Amino acid sequence: MKILIVDDELANAGLMGALLKNLLREPEPTIVIAHSQFEALIEIRREKFELVFCDYNLNPGWGTDILRAVAEKLPQCKTVLMSGMDAVEAREKLKEMRLRASFIEKPFTMPRLAGLLSQLGVSVANP
Repeated sequence: MKILIVDDELANAGLMGALLKNLLREPEPTIVIAHSQFEALIEIRREKFELVFCDYNLNPGWGTDILRAVAEKLPQCKTVLMSGMDAVEAREKLKEMRLRASFIEKPFTMPRLAGLLSQLGVSVANP
């Protein structure tokens, strides 16, 4: 499985990658990390991702813009918007833009992430 993680906070992106590698062991996922909207848009044009996790508040830019690009370029790709402080605003923006994306509020636990992945139809190892 090919996964894109978009987060402008380096530590958060690395932690998310480690969590996903732990939950999705067989076969081990290919994880690509983009630290900006610009990097993410390049990766979306270059690769065919099956799953994208994107932070809502990117500096500069918004995760919903990334998810719109994913929906246009990779319509079969499953997407997840992540947010901590702007959770209510992020959910409203998803509805406003009519984006079909799941949402997870930060901080989240490994069992919560595993549950979300299961809802998306992704097989997970025991968290």
